[in-house]
Amino acid sequence: MAQITLDIGDPAELAEMLAFLADYLSGSQQPVLGNSLAAYVGHPAYNLDDLRADLHRVSLSCSARPTANDSSATRPDDHHHRRRAPA
Repeated sequence: MAQITLDIGDPAELAEMLAFLADYLSGSQQPVLGNSLAAYVGHPAYNLDDLRADLHRVSLSCSARPTANDSSATRPDDHHHRRRAPA
């Protein structure tokens, strides 16, 4: 599998984009977007509420800062677990 290297600000920027999309999906266009998502997914088990929850969850994990117990803080070469460095 190919490795992906992120710049230090990329996770924060990704978190902002995901939060923006989640907010967009909550706006006045929600009925139209809900119908479009239902047609795309093809099953009612996954809807806008689920998508927004997933976007918020991933957004939070992208913006999380490593703690002293977080192994990614001590393994800078592991790109799959790299997080934004503490300020």
